[in-house]
Amino acid sequence: MTSPVQDQLERGKIKVANVYRWIGDPRLGRMTLYIDSHRVGKILLNSTLSLPCVPNVSHTVRVRLWWFLSPRLNIVVEPKGSVQLEVDIEREASVLVRMWHMLIHPLTCLSIKVVS
Repeated sequence: MTSPVQDQLERGKIKVANVYRWIGDPRLGRMTLYIDSHRVGKILLNSTLSLPCVPNVSHTVRVRLWWFLSPRLNIVVEPKGSVQLEVDIEREASVLVRMWHMLIHPLTCLSIKVVS
């Protein structure tokens, strides 16, 4: 049996950075973080939220900005390790294509990716 202190030392971390370039009120650019379908916090613009998690278990991560959502991302964190994620809007397509995607598919229009 392990002690609670040892369990805390072996936990992993999920670090999520909000890299969205927002020109309006910074409070409106905060993204809500969900881990395993539970709301765990808000990520301010240009900041990182770091949360402990159980290692060697698959976790589902998703973010929300107003009514827009990211696709679900499944990650596994190693013991004493961390996974760095970045959230933003999709920037691969042109502005018109992105606007169309946000209008037609608001449940998957945000971007969440693992950063090495």
